[in-house]
Amino acid sequence: MVKPPKTPKPAKEKKPRKAKAAPVSAAAGSNTLDPDKRALFLADKAAYAKAKERLGKAQAEIRKMGKTIKSDGFSLRQIKLAIQLENPEGEADFKALMAQDLLAAHYQGAAIGSQLNLFLEPDRTPGADIAFDEGTRDSMEGRTAKPGSDPSTEFYRRYMEGYSAETERRVKAGIGADVKPNPTRAETLAAARAKNEVPSPPSDKFN
Repeated sequence: MVKPPKTPKPAKEKKPRKAKAAPVSAAAGSNTLDPDKRALFLADKAAYAKAKERLGKAQAEIRKMGKTIKSDGFSLRQIKLAIQLENPEGEADFKALMAQDLLAAHYQGAAIGSQLNLFLEPDRTPGADIAFDEGTRDSMEGRTAKPGSDPSTEFYRRYMEGYSAETERRVKAGIGADVKPNPTRAETLAAARAKNEVPSPPSDKFN
C-alpha cells in the first residue's frame, strides 16, 4: 500500500531580533551621563587606588619584617603560631592539630608518638604561676601592668611580681641606659637586639 506523501509544514516566521541597547555616549558635551553616578565612579576609583597603594606598602613592610624575624633567629611559622595562640579559638585549633600529628606518630611507632597521652592531659600549671608568666610577658612587650584580677588575690600579687622582676632584670642587663619602668616595645626590641647581636658570617667572595 502506497503511503500518501507528507504534507510539508509551513515555515515558521523568524522573529525579528531585539535591537541591542546603544552604548551610552561618552562624547564631549554629551548629556546622557548621570553626573552623580560619574562622581561616585571617580570617588570609588580614587579610594581603590589609595587602598591598593596602602596594600603595596603593607606587603613590603611584611616582607621586610620577615627578614628581621629570620635575622633575630626565629621563623615566620613561630611568629604566626604565637599570634594564633593569642585567642582561645586559635589555641584549640593548634591543640587539635598537634593531637592529630602525635596520633599519626603513635600509629607509625615513632618515639615522639609516646608523648600523645602526656599532651592530652589537662594543664596542671598552678594559676599563680600562670599569672606570674603573664606579668613577665607584659613587661617584655612594654605593656602597662594590668593584672586583670582583684588586688587582694594571689593572682594579682604573682602577676605584679613577674612584671616587676622582668622590668628589673632588663634594667640590670643594661637594656637601654635610660630604661623606663614601662619601656616601649621599640625600645625593648632595639636594646635586646643590640645586646644579643650576632656577628655576620664571613663572605665567601674574595676582597
